[in-house]
Amino acid sequence: MAELRRRLVIAWPALLLAFGLPVLLGGWAAAASQRGGSLPLQGGRYVEGVVGPPPTHVNPLFATPDSPEGDLTRLVFSGLTRPGPNGEPEPDLANSWVSSADGTSFTFVLRQDLFWQDGQPLTADDVVFTANAYNDPGVRGDPATAEVWRRAHVQKLGPFEVLFHFDAPFEPFLAYSAAGILPAHLLAKDSPAQLVDDPFNTHPIGSGPYRLVSLSATGAELVPNVRYQLGAPYIAHLSLRFLPDTGALTQALNAHRVDGGLLPPPVDAGELDALRQDGHTLLSGLRPVYTLVYLNLNVAQFQDASVRNALSLATDRNQLVQQVMYGQATPSDVPLAPGTWSGDSSPPRYDPTAAKQLLQQAGWTPGANGVLVRRGIALSFTLQTTNEPQRLALANALAAQWRALGAAVQVSSLSPDDLLNNVLLPHKYESVLYGWDPGPDPDPFPAWHSSQSGDAGLNLSGYASGRADQLLEAARRTPVLQDRAAIYGAFAEVFREDEPAIVLFFPRYLYAIPSQMHGVELGLLASTGARFDAVQRWALNAARN
Repeated sequence: MAELRRRLVIAWPALLLAFGLPVLLGGWAAAASQRGGSLPLQGGRYVEGVVGPPPTHVNPLFATPDSPEGDLTRLVFSGLTRPGPNGEPEPDLANSWVSSADGTSFTFVLRQDLFWQDGQPLTADDVVFTANAYNDPGVRGDPATAEVWRRAHVQKLGPFEVLFHFDAPFEPFLAYSAAGILPAHLLAKDSPAQLVDDPFNTHPIGSGPYRLVSLSATGAELVPNVRYQLGAPYIAHLSLRFLPDTGALTQALNAHRVDGGLLPPPVDAGELDALRQDGHTLLSGLRPVYTLVYLNLNVAQFQDASVRNALSLATDRNQLVQQVMYGQATPSDVPLAPGTWSGDSSPPRYDPTAAKQLLQQAGWTPGANGVLVRRGIALSFTLQTTNEPQRLALANALAAQWRALGAAVQVSSLSPDDLLNNVLLPHKYESVLYGWDPGPDPDPFPAWHSSQSGDAGLNLSGYASGRADQLLEAARRTPVLQDRAAIYGAFAEVFREDEPAIVLFFPRYLYAIPSQMHGVELGLLASTGARFDAVQRWALNAARN
């Protein structure tokens, strides 16, 4: 249940990019070339506003994702790997790794010059300790990551070499191996039950780019980790300020009490203009969380593939993004983030004329009230969603598009908990507008493989396709990223043919930073803390060559 709640997006996803804003994906080299060869210098202070409660557990085992805890954990700790700009795994603590041909085993070779922030060496013993710690039932951080690590059998092969073995092929583990590693020399004395109450959680020692020097109810102060394996950060003092809500963050930005921040919605045009005029640069990053309409494939009208395909063809995703989302998302019709290593670059097809022809050819004809009917079954259904204003507005806009096709669509809304527990999970619905978070790896297996159908699974539409199953299984045992991408491309085509759900878009996040800050690399945001993945390259000062 915990993993399901993490993957299903209960609240409305933060959609923060104004249409047309540039995406800055390059590191310092690109920025330097644009500035005539300027180079980063050490020094300066950057203060960022963060919305959420003060952290109580700066620890990968317990930190809540997409929160100040998750942000700090990302800054203080590092993993075996780290995500690259497009989500592909890159070296971090591990200098290299090898996947077995069948996708069940992964051997990581650590760098041999690793140190904890207290000067103690970091070795394979710390990796094994962290893996064992994930078996503690009290772990309450990211449940999806915890579940993956619990499934691994971990073996120390040498002082700097560790083997992870799974009972079944699972190439997506390389993305999950970015989870923060913990210091055995400080925590091995604790029993699993004691870990959650250890003072370490508010005074952590990690191996990440920054060291936490103070933590209070109002903020956190960090300084560079001079031993950081990817190079000591340029910014000499990094501060986080914990703020109660979006309004407080916007006010703090406008009043220059903070220098930057990741803004939750809504961000209207006036606020964006004010930020630009105030000297902020606005960057955008794609989040792999997608919004979709689940279709219950056990409902009679949705058992006809022509209906599902017609609904997709009649969905003007671009209009929805502009009308309801203010351009703050990237349209897509498949569950793979566009522009990433696994994503499909084909734009969604919108053709309401072809949609009507498809239904006509399948035998759907207008009834007395204008609603399409075939064999006594009317193309009539309820579209349910949560009662957040933006999601309800999206549902109404979508229903209007489908009514123009000849469908009778009623929109209803419930509280997020009611919709999840009483409608979606027990499969008591016809269609539901909701969201899905695949986690650090795009692996569609949990959401769309037939083995995941039923009461305990996450395949909530009840999709069953032998061809799709074969592709999703093959991707999990394919070690070469380009080969996995090709398999996902084939899966995307099968998904378009079967249309088991109507995927709508992927959100884009807006990041306001001071105009004098350079080297920011904002890539795929598997979590909000992912904005710090290349923080060691950021700089506030520069000098000419």
